Amino acid sequence: PVVSYTPEGFIEGREFMYFQPADDGSIHMSLPPDLTIDVLNKGWGQRLDVNERVVMVYGPRDHDELEVIWGLIGASYDYARSGLDD
Repeated sequence: PVVSYTPEGFIEGREFMYFQPADDGSIHMSLPPDLTIDVLNKGWGQRLDVNERVVMVYGPRDHDELEVIWGLIGASYDYARSGLDD
């Protein structure tokens, strides 16, 4: 099958995010530019040198922060899939 996606939505190959080891808990993910700025401004993570779209989001410390992380994971997935319905 033909697969369409936004290349900008990926870190490398088809990888749009990945978890760091359990002792760290952070997640590297590709996010849309506006959400990347939001994450950085709110202190939820930091930019990585991989490319301008990849941020390291800090591991959650409680349930509320985990809910934020779930939302960011969904946004990263949606960003990687953008263009599928074009």
